[in-house]
Amino acid sequence: MGYGDISALNPLSKINTPNIDDLVKNGISFQNAHASASVCTPSRYGLLTGRYAFRTPKASKGIGGFTPSVIEKDRITIAGILKKAGYTTAITGKWHLGLDWGTKDNKEAQLNSTTGYSNVDYTLPVKSGPNDFGFDYSFIHPASLDIPPYFFLENGKVVDQDVVLTTAVYPIRKENTKFSWDKKHSDDKAVYWEKGVWWRLGEMSASFRVEECLETIVNQGEQFIEQQSADKPFFLYMPLTGPHTPWLPSEENKGKSGAGLYGDFVMDIDQVVGRIKTKLEAEGLLDNTLIIFSSDNGAYWPAEEILLHGHDSNKGSRGQKGDVWNGGHRVPLILSWPDGIKKAIPMKAW
Repeated sequence: MGYGDISALNPLSKINTPNIDDLVKNGISFQNAHASASVCTPSRYGLLTGRYAFRTPKASKGIGGFTPSVIEKDRITIAGILKKAGYTTAITGKWHLGLDWGTKDNKEAQLNSTTGYSNVDYTLPVKSGPNDFGFDYSFIHPASLDIPPYFFLENGKVVDQDVVLTTAVYPIRKENTKFSWDKKHSDDKAVYWEKGVWWRLGEMSASFRVEECLETIVNQGEQFIEQQSADKPFFLYMPLTGPHTPWLPSEENKGKSGAGLYGDFVMDIDQVVGRIKTKLEAEGLLDNTLIIFSSDNGAYWPAEEILLHGHDSNKGSRGQKGDVWNGGHRVPLILSWPDGIKKAIPMKAW
């Protein structure tokens, strides 16, 4: 997600983001914040461990869903520090930092890209996940939502162990499918319906639905908040699967932005922010809760999309996700804390 997607940070944004705007208007917004990397895995590694992204050679780029953990054993994370300080810690969302899967042949987990099947035994506990790095509770999708396997894991166990291929549920093409610039990221076996709406062939829980993943993650986060009280501090890390591909906005927001399906999907993300604030308020927790909103990298938004929609996700920064230029790693960073931050404070670039 780009800095320029947020309407309060970019007057020319073609996306209406009232809930994120409310964070800006009542909190601290950093105008020159940068992620530690321009792609997701190393950026998340840096965020959770506090180390430079290049410290892990396994994660110089994005990784697959079967890659072993890129966080070193016994590495201290922000969740571990907060847990030690007495916080209840949880993650609901996208992990994408590798996992140590149990396999049928006792070899390292591998995906057969031809068949879509792996050698993983999904009945076995999954190791080196969030619960091993300071999280009391975890409900995750292993990687990005366009990368197999497509499962939910709760506290290191696959929730639905009935395995099917994506092709058993989703046709790989639709009658009106037209390939666009992003087709290069998927092969002919992948589901590709239209620009931004694609995910790779692989194993999936029979009950898993790609289009429902974001909603499920948010529901789990809300349930965690309901279980908290003002007497004990908590830390909830909620890395959302959107607006990363596949761009699958809700029917409510489809066609409402001026930036195509991507913009519509960003509107869904904005509504998630509103839902979390509403839940915190309902539980009497909002005033003394620090909400931090950010992104792991800049938007993947090439020049074609800027020209097509007149919307600049990265607000004038050169480059995009994956690039060394500012567009790859300049991100929104917004802090809201009603009891501690009493007015809007824009932290301007030096």
